[in-house]
Amino acid sequence: MDKDKAKKRVPFDREYGTSYKAEVKWLSEHGIEYVFVKRINTIITYKYKKNSALYACLANFYKYLEGDKE
Repeated sequence: MDKDKAKKRVPFDREYGTSYKAEVKWLSEHGIEYVFVKRINTIITYKYKKNSALYACLANFYKYLEGDKE
């Protein structure tokens, strides 16, 4: 790999971010709490630590939205 390309890599974001209020509410109701909140102008982004529990909960949320109300 070219050394210049290696220097220009975007760092890995260790947090998952969302500003979707329904998603934030779902995660909170299922025991997943945000790590911090980032506010840029009028947009509030909730940041969560990336882990398998977070992604499993998000998968269930989107299944629920699609009508699979398990």
